[in-house]
Amino acid sequence: MKLSKDHKRKIAASLSKDSASLVAQIRLLRDDYSLREIAKKLDISYSTLSRIIKKHNIKLSGNGVDRARAASREGSIGKIPWNKGEHLTPETCRKIGDALRGRPGHAMTDEQKEKWRESYANGGADKMREWLKSPAGKAARRKIDAKWPETRSKLSKIMVDKIACGEYNPNCNSKQGWHQSPKAGRIYYRSSYELRYYGVLDSDDNVITYETEALRIQYEYGGVKKHYVPDVLVYRINGTITIEEIKPEKLLEIGTNPAKFAAAQRYCDKHGLVFKVITENEISMGCLKDKT
Repeated sequence: MKLSKDHKRKIAASLSKDSASLVAQIRLLRDDYSLREIAKKLDISYSTLSRIIKKHNIKLSGNGVDRARAASREGSIGKIPWNKGEHLTPETCRKIGDALRGRPGHAMTDEQKEKWRESYANGGADKMREWLKSPAGKAARRKIDAKWPETRSKLSKIMVDKIACGEYNPNCNSKQGWHQSPKAGRIYYRSSYELRYYGVLDSDDNVITYETEALRIQYEYGGVKKHYVPDVLVYRINGTITIEEIKPEKLLEIGTNPAKFAAAQRYCDKHGLVFKVITENEISMGCLKDKT
């Protein structure tokens, strides 16, 4: 196929922009702006910018990426999804069907739509959670962990970051909400145990202050690197700093908990901290002391 003169002229103009000064400008701006912002400031196309970056092996800084993520988090917190409470329209169902099949124009049949709606109404997500807890679900999950350990590790890190930033609350049936602490400020609790224990810390004269979900500790489970966020970091008058995990006694030996606790203990040994697991027994004792 022969290129037209106009096409050749555009290619030549694009290649002429690949100068040393332009590369230097890109290197200068990469720490403060996103790629699209850089392209706009330098008056070049996004594709041209991408080509220059690839050709000259320009390493992009993570600062801009971190700022973009922070802006995205701040902009989405507290907002209601645009489609919350709305029913799917026939057009939306058709688009979903096309996307799932990868064949535009081949929408779901009326029977498939009805089956999809029925599955959604009957708690399809709940059924998936139940299946994941079953032997077959656990076996499938172990298979995924064994096949894609790096991916599982990245997902764990992303989830922990979202929890730490307050973007995501783990889906559970526990009591959740905000607690206004005189020592720690406004903090989020994810269970009634946590709420009760925060009350114990607030009334303990030996506690100066405390932070919730302040640390991220890496641990390994089933050959996969994961990330764990302890519940609370407590600062006491005697200078002791304690990492404390609030957990029902019946769950101490279940799932990833032993691996998490072992990693937390190693972290404390390395940094001169103290690790404690707080069960309902310690919480009840603390509440009784406050009443006496």
